[in-house]
Amino acid sequence: MESLWKKHPETIRDILYTVCGQIAARKKDKIAFSDFDALQVYLATIDCMHCKCQEFRTDPSGKWYSHKHNGPGVSYEVCHDTVKDHIVWANGPFPAATHDITIFRGGTVKSGKNTWLRSSLYHSIPDGKRLTGDSGYIGEPEKVSVTLGGHAPETKEFFARCKSRQESLFVRMKQLNLLGGESFCHKGKQGEGSNGRLTVHRLVFDAVIVVMQYSLESGHPLFDV
Repeated sequence: MESLWKKHPETIRDILYTVCGQIAARKKDKIAFSDFDALQVYLATIDCMHCKCQEFRTDPSGKWYSHKHNGPGVSYEVCHDTVKDHIVWANGPFPAATHDITIFRGGTVKSGKNTWLRSSLYHSIPDGKRLTGDSGYIGEPEKVSVTLGGHAPETKEFFARCKSRQESLFVRMKQLNLLGGESFCHKGKQGEGSNGRLTVHRLVFDAVIVVMQYSLESGHPLFDV
């Protein structure tokens, strides 16, 4: 890219991050809960997406370990509407070893419910409404419904399609090859350490998810459930 643009790599990086920032600024308008039908009980599907990253040398810890790709990574919490092609929530990054349900709650059971972050998704779900998710969310039956043995076959099929649809979204995002791995390593400014790298990664992730929402709206929807 340096030979094509005839610019120093760091100059190109700064330009790309500026563009990412401009796209990511649309997140608050594009990625948000919209008006739901009063009869819609299951608002969205919830899951966490792990992104590969390099080890954080200034903050070495097992908390960065991702069981999904057996290496360091970060996790993002994402929700997709069960009816519309609309990404309604994206939150992160978190160390990859953080449990999905801990991210959802905004805290741990041990610390006490009164300490959970008010900005967490747990506090954003209206009474009487639920999300659908995998077994990692089984500890919050009033907020997230997971597949259980006693469910009717139709219910199991619905939940399975919701989760498959969410995975299809994640596959599309990863195919852009911008969210991790050796091919694209996000680096913050010198001296900023882990926090700088996380800030940059979040910037790129937010830009990617906004672009993905525009794609869903522009003739590339996911399959219906």
